[in-house]
Amino acid sequence: MEENKTKKIPFNNPRMITNASMVKASSRGRSKSSTSEVSPDISGLLCNISSGVSPFNYQNGNINVRDAVVLCQKAYWNIAIFKLTIDIMTEFSNSTIHFKGKNKSSVKFYENWHKKINGWSLGDQFFRELFRSSNVFLYRVMGELRDFKAKPLAKIPIRYLLLNPADISCESTTSFSGGSYQKILNEFEIQTLKNSKDIKNLELKKSLPPEVQKAIDKGLSTSIPLSSDEVASVFFKKQDYEAMAVPMYFPVLFDINLKMEFKKAEQLIARACEYMILLITCGDKDNGVDDELVGSITTLFQTESVGRVFVSDYTTKMEFVMPDLQKILGPEKYVAVNADIANGLMNIFFGEQKYADSMLKVKVFLERLKEARNTYLNAFLIPEMDAIGKTLGFREIPTPVFEDVDLTDEVEYMKLYNRLAELGLLTEEEVFHAYKTHMLPEAYDSLVSQESFKQKKDKGLYEPLAGKKTDQLAGRPNGTPQKQKKKKVTPIGGSIDTYSLKGLKTVTIAADELIDSVLNAYKSKFNISRASKKHRDTARNTAFSIVQNEKMDNWNKSIDRYIGNPLERGEINEEVLILAEKHGIDFLSAGILFHCSKQLE
Repeated sequence: MEENKTKKIPFNNPRMITNASMVKASSRGRSKSSTSEVSPDISGLLCNISSGVSPFNYQNGNINVRDAVVLCQKAYWNIAIFKLTIDIMTEFSNSTIHFKGKNKSSVKFYENWHKKINGWSLGDQFFRELFRSSNVFLYRVMGELRDFKAKPLAKIPIRYLLLNPADISCESTTSFSGGSYQKILNEFEIQTLKNSKDIKNLELKKSLPPEVQKAIDKGLSTSIPLSSDEVASVFFKKQDYEAMAVPMYFPVLFDINLKMEFKKAEQLIARACEYMILLITCGDKDNGVDDELVGSITTLFQTESVGRVFVSDYTTKMEFVMPDLQKILGPEKYVAVNADIANGLMNIFFGEQKYADSMLKVKVFLERLKEARNTYLNAFLIPEMDAIGKTLGFREIPTPVFEDVDLTDEVEYMKLYNRLAELGLLTEEEVFHAYKTHMLPEAYDSLVSQESFKQKKDKGLYEPLAGKKTDQLAGRPNGTPQKQKKKKVTPIGGSIDTYSLKGLKTVTIAADELIDSVLNAYKSKFNISRASKKHRDTARNTAFSIVQNEKMDNWNKSIDRYIGNPLERGEINEEVLILAEKHGIDFLSAGILFHCSKQLE
């Protein structure tokens, strides 16, 4: 009897139960010698991860990510949040490109070339494909460059065509750092090349390798080798041992699929409600059943208001258990899956997060955009520009730069540009360019602009009006006689001007109230619910500007005008400047003194 007892399993050696179908699914589509295989002991403990699908397909010695790319494309076409996330990231990434360089003729050439290839549309397609499939293949359409005498100089790309990465495969090798890629022809393309009489299609077919032409004539599946001279390939987050990049949002598809399953279940339940049966029992055991009453009730309910009616006598027993539809159709089951989808997509524009969490996501969002832009520049645009420059013999190649994407308050940057202009570090053209693009000039460009700006100032241009009047008031012209006046000695640092202490109190209180009014106007205009420190500083600076430039009666009336134009100057600006120079104080203090003196009048 003791020998038939079951042996106890030690508690410190747990095992997860895995059925045969899961083990079979986990190894499906992979070769037995693949290094991605997991030992049975580990796969049993982590069966859910071990049974995960691989995005790579191995067929006829080639590798592709067709299934993963096609699924991401279908999700983009059918799932709203998936499409909106990719479109938003594309729109923020694809901003205007500027070319910087000392050689102006070279800069001008690449600006014209970028317009020729329709760089804006190309960037839009590039980033959309980069975020959707992470694999970008661009076919170069070459054109002949001619000089002003129509003499051919060289062939350069004049257009780029985006290829579908679902139709691209790579030859299997030990390393894919410089893989050989092929364009798989689908059935439509094969039949077109086989039966078409169009000259372009015939020329394309003749340009293909002989073995490819034979396969097309037989209607067999085949592929066209892609030369690196004809196709530029760009990958996002690809390892050297991977044939192609895995789509960025491929892992999110599982959560999206789960949400769609929930919606399908709700549809089935909603349809099942149509088959509800209304049970009506008539009569009792003592008095029996009135047939006329049964007929009347049956006629009464033969309408569309009730789906199905079952009228019977008291002997019929029927019980219908109706589930709690609120629990089945309620939103509770979507909370976790919606959070997983939003976190997987890193979507900063949808969902309800705290302010600190939202700001952290904004920073991560901007860093991802910056990484995508660096990929576009370093993996595609700059190599293409270098190849063109080498062909044409350029000594210097300009540097392409994207306009910065900034989600912060632009008023802070405008204040910075104004201050740089006041210090003479920016010319008038550079200030307006900075307002428009948020880009500051390079050192060599700044020298050229400053020399031109100096010549203009020597001619009397761009001189501050307040400065000129102050110079005239500083002293009398030479040779003007003046009668000696009796000097009035005042304490060191004192002034012969008199100011009202009561007026100072009144002006100070009014200035504090003005700051609150400006802050409320900012919050109302820009739809800000909670003012940050930057918002309060901006409101304070705007209020100080009003104090320095406007009379007290016009303070509240001028708020909207100064919010729209921080550089606004009022009618008392010159008088405040004179007070500031006279007493050696800052403009704000001079403005307060000005209003104090008006309290005595």
